[in-house]
Amino acid sequence: MVSIHAAPSYAQLWCLFCVAFIVRALFFYCFMLQTTADHIHYHQADSNDYHLGALCIALGNGMSTPGNNQPLFWRTPGYPAYLAWFYNQYSIRSSGFNDNHAAQRMALWVQLLLCSFIPLIILYLAHLLTRSWPIAWLSGIIAVFHVGLVLASTYLLTEGIGMIFFYLFLILLFTLLLDPSPHWAFTCLMTTLMLSIFTWIRPMGEFVGILAMLLIAGAAPGSLQKRIGKSLSFAAPFFTSLLPWYIRNYRLTGQWFYCPLSGIYLNVFCAPKILRRTMDIPLIDAWKYTQQQAHRLIEKTYMTLQGTALHVSPLLSKKIAIPIIASYPLYFCIDWIKEACKTAFDLYSSQLTTYAKGTFWFDPLEEFVTEKIAECLWTQPMPFWMRTICWTEMLFSVFIWLGLLGGLWHFVFASLYRKQPLMADAQRVQRVWVLSALITIALIGMTGGFGYARLRLPVEPLMLILSLQSWVTLGAARRRVNN
Repeated sequence: MVSIHAAPSYAQLWCLFCVAFIVRALFFYCFMLQTTADHIHYHQADSNDYHLGALCIALGNGMSTPGNNQPLFWRTPGYPAYLAWFYNQYSIRSSGFNDNHAAQRMALWVQLLLCSFIPLIILYLAHLLTRSWPIAWLSGIIAVFHVGLVLASTYLLTEGIGMIFFYLFLILLFTLLLDPSPHWAFTCLMTTLMLSIFTWIRPMGEFVGILAMLLIAGAAPGSLQKRIGKSLSFAAPFFTSLLPWYIRNYRLTGQWFYCPLSGIYLNVFCAPKILRRTMDIPLIDAWKYTQQQAHRLIEKTYMTLQGTALHVSPLLSKKIAIPIIASYPLYFCIDWIKEACKTAFDLYSSQLTTYAKGTFWFDPLEEFVTEKIAECLWTQPMPFWMRTICWTEMLFSVFIWLGLLGGLWHFVFASLYRKQPLMADAQRVQRVWVLSALITIALIGMTGGFGYARLRLPVEPLMLILSLQSWVTLGAARRRVNN
């Protein structure tokens, strides 16, 4: 008999893990291994980039294409290195994506196994934040069936494995922020390790490191001097761990950067939307214009670099996008906020509509969250099981957001109107909500180039846990009133 009011036993954790694996394995086997129009379902918009990186590493050429030694800059080597091990085990048949299906399939089976630990990690994160085993149990059980977590574990993308390390990072970060401990130096080192591994898989961790450094310096327990010491103890080894990739990119291009995706994002997604307004042209024409300008600049720079052994920096696209953005900052901010809101409110099951439409292997230039939700719920024809998942997630999302809004009022804003000082437990709850809100807003705010649901995955556990805490607290208050 499972008691949700007690800490889980090893047997119960093992059961939670097994159910999580069965759910993911069934979905992967029954659906994600299907092939439509020469595209396997796990082949997403960015999957080919990781496939190419894996080929390069498996062939012993690092993150550079064999033959011309053209460096790959767009992706960091963490996930390609993971895939490369399987490519070597199964032998590379050709450079074609589908021709390496056996290696990819085994890599994804192992990924599924590893991702099945995520509900356990979320369970312990929930207990750390709320000190409530019922909330922890509910969080872990929901994570077993969570649409976004299940889907992410089955893609040939970085979210699945990357989230393991990010959620461990969140546990360690909140340990630093909430609980004074004489062993904080070791906790700082482990926090650095988890975020560093994540950042070599997903480069957005570079910006999360800056955020974490500021949060530790401003909100960790202890004096200002101690907080700064903790912050530096985290930041110094973290950014040092990224230095090899900085040096590699500088040696190849003469410019310091870790990942240059910001250049292409601004030029592909942000600048064209501004030109659409200012030039009164269709978005596709505005996109073609910015790409043509970037291509000309790249060709010109390539000619000037001949004989220098340097490669064209992918950040070059910024020289086209930044002047456009700087001329119309209000348009840029409006578009950025709209995309970030799409990340916040998009349904993970909207990916199922792309399978129904046969467009799952590429991303359009522009999407609207209202249209995506409508497609999930009624406009896009799809099988009954897909529609059921879409409606279930929609209702669940309403439940989560109502809990978050109610909790923000009850735990954060309402306290401003109270004349009595908060008790220690209430202060801790308020602290958790404020810190979680800052992390959530910051991470979702990073996605304003092109927003979609899976970019919300890093903060999904925080949203889930705090919403459950709000509902459980509301339920307890109503029982007290009734009694």
